[in-house]
Amino acid sequence: MDQPPITTSLTYLLAQANRVVTATLERLLAQEGATIEHWRVLEVLSDEQGRSMGELAQLVLMNHPALTKLMDRMVSRGWAHRAADPADSRKVLVFITDAGLAFAARLRQRARSITRRSTRATAGQSSSSGSSARSSESTSRTLQIPPRADRGRTLPLVHASMSMPVARCCKAS
Repeated sequence: MDQPPITTSLTYLLAQANRVVTATLERLLAQEGATIEHWRVLEVLSDEQGRSMGELAQLVLMNHPALTKLMDRMVSRGWAHRAADPADSRKVLVFITDAGLAFAARLRQRARSITRRSTRATAGQSSSSGSSARSSESTSRTLQIPPRADRGRTLPLVHASMSMPVARCCKAS
């Protein structure tokens, strides 16, 4: 049975790749007792500059009420603390603690393991003398999206019709 045309669109393939990466990251972070939101907040705060809740909400892709609840939990775990902004006492800044920095380092290692796996899976393809179509097919076989329950088959992360594997063209820096 032929796949519907949408499965060859870049936006569809990126959405599928996002699902796989997000699910993998959620699983890895859960092993440390953290969520993706914890990781995002700790990564932003790890520059030790302090952030307003509004700025932090924008950077970590969360709405204010959800971020406030998350920050309450993070403060109670000792990963962050709140302090009045010295420039404007009406504003509250959020800072990472030493325990938060240590935890952020562990989470960062987990998150980077996904990048390392993707890089290893596509290693050599950018310098290979083979055609880009062959490279896409190789990556398609290497990086598989888990089967969807309603289809019972595996969808490739990179469609063979693409001129460049998604993992190479959209590689995180």
